[in-house]
Amino acid sequence: MKLYDLERGDYFKLLEDPSVPPAAEFGDKHLVYKFTHVDGMYCPCHDTTYNNRYYFAAWTEVEKVNEAGKQVP
Repeated sequence: MKLYDLERGDYFKLLEDPSVPPAAEFGDKHLVYKFTHVDGMYCPCHDTTYNNRYYFAAWTEVEKVNEAGKQVP
């Protein structure tokens, strides 16, 4: 599933290394993130562990999970 397919408030894990804008932080495939919205070609989101802000490319492959990181149907 692509990141842009999620709805506001969905939780997800990364399935690939995302493209990020210059000077932005890279993500970690082991963290759970909360989706907010698509802003141009990037999606601002934050991780649920440290509450750091990330900007992942909207076309990044992700896996939808619950807040605890368990896969949801």
